[in-house]
Amino acid sequence: MTKQEVFDRVYDHFVTKKSPPSMSHGMCRLKQDPDDANSPRCAIGLFISDYTPDLEDVLVYALIDSGTLPTIDDNDRKHVHRFWYDLRIAHDAYADCPEFHTKIEAELRDMALLHRLKEITK
Repeated sequence: MTKQEVFDRVYDHFVTKKSPPSMSHGMCRLKQDPDDANSPRCAIGLFISDYTPDLEDVLVYALIDSGTLPTIDDNDRKHVHRFWYDLRIAHDAYADCPEFHTKIEAELRDMALLHRLKEITK
């Protein structure tokens, strides 16, 4: 996958479709309800196909290095790690905020600039 493809999917999910953030007991989660296939997921959780509850305690960097997250076409490992980290922060910083969709849209716009991505418009 490319960074643009990952970004587009997150933007579409949270901004265009207004999907809810993934929160459980006041904490951001990869997947809100482990037993529900249609449960809300966070920006990182959207890309984990073989979800298990024990992944909740794994750092984003370990999810990348273990192959749990898809490989991104970029030869610089630091850039890939930063990209996934920024996606996580875009979701988690405002997941419990009533204005989540407005806030994540602003975060993703900033992220598009930072990572030199094409911003999606409605």
